[in-house]
Order: sequence, then C-alpha cells, then structure tokens
Amino acid sequence: MTHENRSEASPLSPFQALYLADTARLGELIAAVEGDWSRQTFHHAMWLVMAFGGNQTVFANEHGYQPTTVSRWVNGTKAPPRLRRGPIVRDAFAHLKKVMLASPPVVLRDFSEDDETPAPDRKVAGRPRMHLA
Repeated sequence: MTHENRSEASPLSPFQALYLADTARLGELIAAVEGDWSRQTFHHAMWLVMAFGGNQTVFANEHGYQPTTVSRWVNGTKAPPRLRRGPIVRDAFAHLKKVMLASPPVVLRDFSEDDETPAPDRKVAGRPRMHLA
C-alpha cells in the first residue's frame, strides 16, 4: 500500500486514531463501572472525561449545572448523591463525544513528501548559521 493510498483511506494520523480509540475505551470503562459509583470512581471518571476534551463550562450550561459545581466534581471536592453519579458521568461522556464530532482535528502543518526545499539560512542567538564545508 503506497503512502498516497493510506492517506486517502484514512485521513486520521496514527495519533488521532489513538486518541479516538482511547476515548472509545473510556466509554467502555464507564459502562463497566455501572454498579460502583463511589465518590472516588465518580471523580476519576469526570476528570478523565474532561481531560479528554470535555468543556466543563459548556457541559454545565447545557445540563443546567453551575460551572463551579462541575469544577468541584472534576477536582474531587464535591460529589452528587450516589444514584445521580452514573447519569451525570454518562451525560458528560455523551458531551465529550458531541464535542469531538463537532470539531474536526486541527491540522497543525502539512508535511508534504514532495517538499524538499532546504530551510533558509537563519540566525541563531544573533549569530549567522554556520555552514560546514
């Protein structure tokens, strides 16, 4: 398979694919924990969901919570009653997936294989770049 065929078949970089796979695994873990929503488990789940890219303020506003409350859930200083923990984490994970699908991956720079032009001479710390002959 050539480089061109791989890029056409999968527009994701290996790191973007890894990110999506890790996020899917997080969803599986959240589903597996269903019966054990201890305060620590709730805190870890909320922290991971938000660390993966869930926006605390947007999540709070969309679900009728105060942003400071969500922040306290994420940092572990507060937790809702045990029966409400599972639905909140599932909502937070659904929010994360929605955010991921709404924003395409950021293209930082296109590194074309055809672009073999040398970098221009640059000054490093005020001195001209040395050329070894």
